[in-house]
Amino acid sequence: MIKLFYNGKIYTGKKTQSFCEAIVVSGEMIVAYGSNDDMQAVFPLASRIDLGGRTVLPAFTDSHTHFLSHCLQQTQVDLSG
Repeated sequence: MIKLFYNGKIYTGKKTQSFCEAIVVSGEMIVAYGSNDDMQAVFPLASRIDLGGRTVLPAFTDSHTHFLSHCLQQTQVDLSG
């Protein structure tokens, strides 16, 4: 099912366009983003969800590793114990 989230402030992470108004999602994948008008024209059959001006940020998945510390430990001799 394709969903169109519109009327929001959606962070894209792109340097050229940091925010947009609408985003189209299919399953777990973002398939398009842009202005409200453009996304509604390109995806007229998508189910629509009005964000009411809310901000949307990318998903935060945190496995909580300290990657740099882990890598540095791999280069050292473990003399504990």
